[in-house]
Amino acid sequence: MAVGFKYGVYIPDHGTNRVVRVEADRFAAGDFAWTAPAAGEVATGYGSLRPRHVLGREASTGKRGRAIVPDVGSDIWNGTATSFILKDDDGVTHTMAITGYVGEASSITP
Repeated sequence: MAVGFKYGVYIPDHGTNRVVRVEADRFAAGDFAWTAPAAGEVATGYGSLRPRHVLGREASTGKRGRAIVPDVGSDIWNGTATSFILKDDDGVTHTMAITGYVGEASSITP
């Protein structure tokens, strides 16, 4: 089951913002702090950047997941939020308790 996509702004630790495709449900989750690109901004993708993300695990099933975090100021990254929702391709949702934080990596030096 397709969930749909939107374009959102990923704010890297160094360099210019990236406009990337984001699942609409993830974009709407306020804990992640995705924002819409400004008028005229075009999709850039992540390029050589490996984006920061959180790792999670659902307690009842043991299922593991991850989610990209667009802004270090977001509740999901600063520890205010302790879980996130992951949706399977078939539309089943899983509540993932955050088990780890992985910072971004880039081959470009600031």
